[in-house]
Amino acid sequence: VEVVEHMGHETMVHFELSGARHVARLGPATQLHPGDRLPLAVRPGAFHVFASDEAGPRLN
Repeated sequence: VEVVEHMGHETMVHFELSGARHVARLGPATQLHPGDRLPLAVRPGAFHVFASDEAGPRLN
């Protein structure tokens, strides 16, 4: 975990995996801190992939 943003109704967690940066939108009770390991499972159809260029269009 690199950055944790507590937004009230959700928590945005920024992390790196295999050299790529990602952001996970998690529940408001999430208790993570920078440096923590993020246990993560992804449900098919429950995620979005965006291009890494400046425009960042959605790819799926």
